[in-house]
Amino acid sequence: MNKLIVRVFFVALLFWGSDLKAENHQIIDSLQKRIAFLSEAKPLDSFQLWLAYYHSFDELAKIGRKDDSQNAFLKSLEVAPNDTFKYRSYYRRSVWFSEIHEGEEAIRLASEIIKKFPGYHEALASGYMFMAVAHEHNKEFDQALSYYEKSLKESIISGDSGSYFMVKMNMANTLFDLGKKEEAIDYYKQGIRYYGASDNPGFKFKIASLYNNIGTSYMGHNSDSAIKFLKLSKALSIEIGDEFEMGLSSLNLGIEYFTVGKPLLAKAELMQSLKNMNLINETYYHYDIYRMLGAIESYNQNWTAAMNMMDSSKYFHERGSNAMRAEAFAEAKAQFRIAEESLKNDQLLASNRAAHEKLQWQRIATFSLVGLLLLLAAFMLFRYRQYKTIKSLITEKDNLMGILFHDLRSPMAAIKTVSDMIGEDQKVNLDPHSRELLHEMSKVSAYGLNLVDTLFYIYELENKQLQIKKSEIEIAEIFGIIESEFTSLAKTKGIELEMPKTELKVTSHREFLISILRNLVSNGIKFSSSAQKVELELKDNIKHTIIIVRDNGPGFSTVDQNNMFKKFTTLTAKPTNGEKSTGLGLYLVSLMAKKINATITLNSTYTQGAEFHLIIPKQNG
Repeated sequence: MNKLIVRVFFVALLFWGSDLKAENHQIIDSLQKRIAFLSEAKPLDSFQLWLAYYHSFDELAKIGRKDDSQNAFLKSLEVAPNDTFKYRSYYRRSVWFSEIHEGEEAIRLASEIIKKFPGYHEALASGYMFMAVAHEHNKEFDQALSYYEKSLKESIISGDSGSYFMVKMNMANTLFDLGKKEEAIDYYKQGIRYYGASDNPGFKFKIASLYNNIGTSYMGHNSDSAIKFLKLSKALSIEIGDEFEMGLSSLNLGIEYFTVGKPLLAKAELMQSLKNMNLINETYYHYDIYRMLGAIESYNQNWTAAMNMMDSSKYFHERGSNAMRAEAFAEAKAQFRIAEESLKNDQLLASNRAAHEKLQWQRIATFSLVGLLLLLAAFMLFRYRQYKTIKSLITEKDNLMGILFHDLRSPMAAIKTVSDMIGEDQKVNLDPHSRELLHEMSKVSAYGLNLVDTLFYIYELENKQLQIKKSEIEIAEIFGIIESEFTSLAKTKGIELEMPKTELKVTSHREFLISILRNLVSNGIKFSSSAQKVELELKDNIKHTIIIVRDNGPGFSTVDQNNMFKKFTTLTAKPTNGEKSTGLGLYLVSLMAKKINATITLNSTYTQGAEFHLIIPKQNG
């Protein structure tokens, strides 16, 4: 029903005539005098005479003088200056019959338009549209849709975009009635874009109506979209002061709010709709409004109020769409006051209920917060005790590891010392085999001492926050220590050990630097063959001091380079003189390099030697 009223609204907007404010009889008298005057005037002004007849048949129809109206219509056709004005007469006559829902007469006139103006596309578009409206009024939706399609086609040919969109909006209403809601919504949205692009303020009334149509199309299956578009319709109606559209959008909002279980919002919207309709003396929708108010009161179990609302709904239903008489309007006002009072009571009840629920939630939140704080306190206490226990275990572990390293180192050191003393004492009469055993004992105990020392260093570096105290160190001194330690071993294997003379100084940790170079030089000698060379090189720039340890041994394979700084890594290359390897040396080097903020890198090709770079940053770098 909403769509039919919107359709008539669109058609009525096309009324072409003057804005006469006198009563109908006075207008008709004035028009008849004008017709008499113009009929005798020389020369005959056919346009003015046509215009007088045009207004006459319209005004005569309004006061029910059908025969006189028909005669005036026929005279307007007779005196019309050309086909354009004849079409205007047919058009206005068709609008009138569409407004009063006389479908047979509307179809007859529309048929005449189509027959009489076959080449006039604007007229054909109108004729087909009136045929469609009449068929839809008779619930013949398929025929209506067919005529709308023809009307659209003629509108396109005529180039009249206004007529095209008016037809398309009516067509959307027909699609809605046929249950094709998505297509209808698409047409409505096209109409909003078209009318919204115009500067004509009157088009806002159409846009508000289209928003309402879209919202109505979504009702019952997409509540969020329905409410969104109905709110847009209501807001725009408020802006332009359209009480009818305000009331219609509020009615539909009330229905949808009730559908989604929001009776208080629904009741507020229905009350607003009732207020808007009363302001314009419109009672056509009172039946629906009071019926919905009754449903809400039933939902709230307010049975007396529900019965009152249902009685009011029945009252307006029995009087139909023309119920606006003094008695009906008085009844509407009385029921409005009852419903308004009921709404206030509901709002007060809802407010009290909300306050009670808020208090309950505040209590729940308070108890929850206290509970969380107690749980947090218990957790913190547990973690503190856990921390104390772990700290005690770590201290105990450190003490145990210290004892273990000491107890392992002491007997090995004693064995090495005794074996070295006996082996070096020429007074001791030993056969060659016994001296060889003593030498092997010394080597094994030295390896054991080195392994224990390495493990101790690694344990300290991995498990303790060591305070790294750096100082200025002369590199020549460090090189001297390395040279004194490894010259004898290098000569034994026939390897040449070379290192440059320098006066450079670095700021670093002395013992860590010595240990790093000791490991790198030791590896170079261990994996080099006789007549090869192990050399140290020094580079210096603004930001870094770089110590290079280079050998001509077997080098590192690609796999070795990926794993060489990992713990207990066994490399592809083997020591050249059967020396033992723990797989910890390079891992220890990487740990100590990190502690002194240095970087250790390798440049090596397998079988072609290795070149380690120890990059030490300068303090001002």
